[in-house]
Amino acid sequence: MATRYNIYKLTDPQDQVGMPASHKWAVGVCYVDQSHPGFGFHDAFRTKRAALEYISKQHACTICGEVRAEVQGFHGRCACEREAAKR
Repeated sequence: MATRYNIYKLTDPQDQVGMPASHKWAVGVCYVDQSHPGFGFHDAFRTKRAALEYISKQHACTICGEVRAEVQGFHGRCACEREAAKR
């Protein structure tokens, strides 16, 4: 299961992820709830805003990238929301 999404600024999209040069932002996901944790590339976008919208549609926080639906016992709050609630 995916637990955290990250946005990366690409310097050479063709070589880095095999996308056209116009796609400067990539979305990756860290898999940590499996027997073999790892990283996976999801998609690349022309703008950072489009990448943020993609993450939002995956029910992940646009600040920390944590998937809210997977958080147990915190009523769907992500890590940054739990930290802000402590203050």
